[in-house]
Amino acid sequence: MGIIFSSDAQAKTQGRGMLVAQLSDPSILASRRSISKIITTAKKFKIDTLYIQVYRGNRAWFNSKTADANPYQGCLKQPALTRWNF
Repeated sequence: MGIIFSSDAQAKTQGRGMLVAQLSDPSILASRRSISKIITTAKKFKIDTLYIQVYRGNRAWFNSKTADANPYQGCLKQPALTRWNF
């Protein structure tokens, strides 16, 4: 994975994005606290687009019939995570 930096002038016209990859265990999307940290970081660096990895290693953070959807099902069991009200 690479990181691309742009000048402030470029960022004003093009926007800024951040990839949120599922490389940690537990998942970075597994708790409201970790999701809040992502959003806080994005705001701090004026990032206006988040690219969220929702599939990795045959595990899905969405309702899938072909991949292991346990990560998604686990999120549904946590009411605070079903409401994305940040």
